[in-house]
Amino acid sequence: MTAPLSVLLKQSTSAAHEEAESSPLMGVLPEGRLDAAAVGARPQPSA
Repeated sequence: MTAPLSVLLKQSTSAAHEEAESSPLMGVLPEGRLDAAAVGARPQPSA
């Protein structure tokens, strides 16, 4: 029996979520220290 889609998604994206949660951006974004233009100007991580 195959695992539910929700379980497969959680397993396959957990590393990316952990990396994003510990990024410098997530340290300043919730504090409101960046405006929308600054957030949009951030370089995107390579895939």
